[in-house]
Order: sequence, then structure tokens, then C-alpha cells
Amino acid sequence: MLRVLRIPSLVLTALIVTVCAVSAQSVVPGSCESILRREGKESGRSFLGLKECYNCHTNGFPKDGFGDRFGITANDNWILANEVRIWGENDKHSQAYTSLLSDTARKMGEAMGVPGTIHRDKRCLACHTGFPIAAMTKMDAANGLIDEKTYQNDLRITTGVSCEGCHGSAGGDHGWLTAHTSKDAWRFLTPDAKCEKGYYDVRSVISRTKLCLSCHLGNAAQGRILTHEMYAAGHPPLPPFELATFEELMPKHWRNLSEKKDLQQEYSERTGTQVDPEELRGTKSLLVAALISRSEALRLTADLAADLAEGAVSNQIPKPQWPDFAQFDCYACHHDLKSEGWRTTAQHRGSPGRPPLVPWPNALSRLAAIQAQLEPKDIDRDFSFVQSAILKSPFGDREQLIAAARASANLAETTAAALSGQDLRASEGMALLERIAETAATETMDYDSARQLVWAFEILRTELQPAQNSRPDSSLLHGDLTEIKSMFVLDLKDAERYGQNIPRTIPGATEERTVNEVKLEKILPPIAEYDALKFREAFSQLRQPVHSSAESRK
Repeated sequence: MLRVLRIPSLVLTALIVTVCAVSAQSVVPGSCESILRREGKESGRSFLGLKECYNCHTNGFPKDGFGDRFGITANDNWILANEVRIWGENDKHSQAYTSLLSDTARKMGEAMGVPGTIHRDKRCLACHTGFPIAAMTKMDAANGLIDEKTYQNDLRITTGVSCEGCHGSAGGDHGWLTAHTSKDAWRFLTPDAKCEKGYYDVRSVISRTKLCLSCHLGNAAQGRILTHEMYAAGHPPLPPFELATFEELMPKHWRNLSEKKDLQQEYSERTGTQVDPEELRGTKSLLVAALISRSEALRLTADLAADLAEGAVSNQIPKPQWPDFAQFDCYACHHDLKSEGWRTTAQHRGSPGRPPLVPWPNALSRLAAIQAQLEPKDIDRDFSFVQSAILKSPFGDREQLIAAARASANLAETTAAALSGQDLRASEGMALLERIAETAATETMDYDSARQLVWAFEILRTELQPAQNSRPDSSLLHGDLTEIKSMFVLDLKDAERYGQNIPRTIPGATEERTVNEVKLEKILPPIAEYDALKFREAFSQLRQPVHSSAESRK
């Protein structure tokens, strides 16, 4: 059963007051994200690029004696041994850099007054390549551009977000490259021990979510900042982030521990890690990730409103002046003016001329906090401090906003850490499924928040179905979601519907490849045509058989 995390009101209030003065750094020890802020010469590590991973992670371990030097003679199926091939053929991360060579990027550069240099601009490279920005210190040309003559064909940059972009720089005296090739020297190390060698803890839901969000939301300390100027110039809108859904859309280049049946016993004995086949692991991941999405969104807002610490990576990149409109709800300004439109009844409202912050990080995080037994009134009181600060004056009272946002971020992350150590069973999953459906059917949601609920609902009911097929009131599990899902763009891999395939040559490569570029004119109409009241009605219809069945049993 889910163990209870209760934070009484007086304790919560004291916590908020206390952490208002806390810095923007993580409150969860060992979460490993500091690795991304310590790249470069001073870390004792270096970014090697794809070529060092290719040998073992393309066609399995070679038979030329290479592995013998490290005690590796065969793959025991702990890894797939074709990760690079999966990444290169199907993963959009491998196309991150080439998108900077597209017509959209070219037009962005012209609109921003930097024609022809987008592919060299650190503001773009921070997310569009895995090469650490901190390691680019010695490559500067004028105006924050990397030196084209030296790096225009450097595959460490031009192959996009490759292995080390997520796993951390592997080279150097303190890197993880050599150590990770030995089963006994690496496999059973604690995450903290691996972090000391620069290896990012992607097994931790908290660390993994922060890593993904550093680009898919933004991270000021790492120089990953998507500004209103970039949006206005034509950058595609970032969709809301939901960890489990995004992982489902990725070509899977890993095997979960639960899938390594023949290796589980040894790993469990040597690390104390147990696999519970009845736990709803995917659902727990989405709940923990929802709280981290909230904490990172608030932390980003606070960091952009404040002066960043001395030596932060972003000091190499021009920081946008506060307020930057990208932190606020786009649709507070960009929407049709209808006197009887659904926005007049939406629960996310500000004051005239004072737009609220982007609302989607609150959609699932509130449900996740309730699942952790944090009282709803305390959740709302916590966020009310942020709301009060942002509505106190146009674009907020800056100092009050910084303090309130950091306090709320720390509380969300603390709650996520507590929730990540708890079990989640099918009975609790069914109650959560009903809670999501009730929220969707009774509250008026903006497009991105509604999409969060749909993604979570789909993940949860997929995980619940094997154990719940015999339930008489299982319409929430098996009801038709076609109408609901048709309101949203859920799968950008569908090139025919949402994009086009274009031949592209990676600078430094010898062959042309095909990349899929998303077309804005195909993904923006669903957002413009979204009707929140129709969305509510669709979920109301989905829930109806459950309540009818419950009434008939009374």
C-alpha cells in the first residue's frame, strides 16, 4: 500500500517561510544534475563523441580482442548492444543539430538579426547538441558563436544529442568510459559512485526528468533558455512534458531491470534492488515526474528573474531581460476574442493585463501531490504564494516571485522524493484513474493541461488493464478514447500527418540521411481549434457507464 506522507498546515507554512531564502539548487541529495554544470576542463572529464561508443553499441562486442583488455568477452544481455544503431536510425535526438540547418532555422536567424549563424549560436547549441556548452569556452568567436572553421565538421557537435548528451561526458582521467566496460567495476556501483565519474543517473526518475526538462522546458543555469524572441522568430512551441509518454514515443534503446529476468537475482543480491512485478512503475514515474516538472518550471522562472550565480554556464550566453514572456501563459494573449468563449470559465485565470505563469505544470502535479497524501488545501495554499506574487503587479513582484517560486519548487521536489520511495498498487491506480477522469470532466482546462491529463490517463489505464479485465466497472479502462485523442497531437513521428522527410547531410559525415522535420502549419491548428467544453463532455461520457454501474449495484 502507498505509505502516507502528511504535511500539516502549520508545518507546511513553516517550510514555505524557511525555504524562501534557500537557493535554487536541488533539495534532493544525490540527484546528480550538478554534473551538467561541471562539464569542461575543471571537471577532469572530456566529451568524446559517438565514435567511442560505436564499437560496442552498434553490432555487439567485436571479436577482435578489443574487449579482452577490459575483461569483456561477450555481452550477457545486460545491454542490447545495438543502441547506437537504434539512436541513429529512429531517434529524433540524432536530428537535433540538423534542424539548425533547416529553412525554419534559417528564417529564425534572419528574424533575430543573426542571419546564417544559427548553427553556430550557443543559445541554440545548448539544446541542439550534446556537446557541453561549458566545454565551448575556448571556441568563442564574436557574439557567442562557436568557431566555424574549427568545428563546422566536428561530429561531436553535428551528430546532435548523442550518448554523452544524456549519460554525461565519458573521457578524461575522471570520466566513466574505461570503468563502465567492466561488469564488476561498474554494474553494481551506486548511482552516487557513478556520478562521481560523470555518469548521469538516468535510472532515477527525478534525475531523468530533470535531464529531459533541461531542454524540453529549459534550465537557466545550463544556458538552455527558450525565449519569447525565439518563439516570435518561428521556433516551434514546446509541448508540455510528461516523462512516461515521451519515453513511449522514443525508440527504446534500453531494457528495464524487470525485463532482465536471468540477471535480476545477481543484481538484487549485490545492490539490494528489488523488482516488484505488481507495482505500477510507469504510473509512479509519471506522478514523480509531474512534481519535478512543476519544481523545474518554478525554478526556471525564479532563476530568470534573479541574477544567476557566478560561473554559471549561462553566463556564456546572453540572458534575456526579465520579464521574458515565454515564462507566461501564451494563450493569455494569443487567443480568439469571444465574449462567450470557454476561457471565461477556466480555472487558470489572472487579472486583466497580468498574465499568469504557464499553467500545464500544475495539471498533473496537483494530482501527484494528492496521491502522496499532501492535503489539497495545503497544495493550493503553497501555490497561492506564487500566484499572489505574479498578480501583484504586471508580470509580478520580482523579489516576492523569486522567493515564492523557489519555496514552491523545493516543496514539490521534496514531495517527489518521498513519493518515489513508495509503492503504488492497482487499487490505488484505479482510484487515481477516476480522479484524473473527474478532473478532466469537471474542470475547464487549457490545451496543454488537458493534453497532460490525456497522456497520464492513457499510461495509467494501459498499465492497469492486465490486472483489471474482470472488473464490472472497467469502462474507464476500456472505453473508446478516439474522440478525446483526436483533439490532440500525440505522435510527432507521423511524418505524413505532421511533417515531411527531407534529405540532409550531417556536416563531417560522408553520406546523406533523411530527417523528418515537423511543419508548424500542421501542428498548430489543433491547438487553435481546441474546445475545452467539448473535452469536458467527452470525459463525462467516458465516465458515465462507471457511475451507472455503481448506481445499479446499490
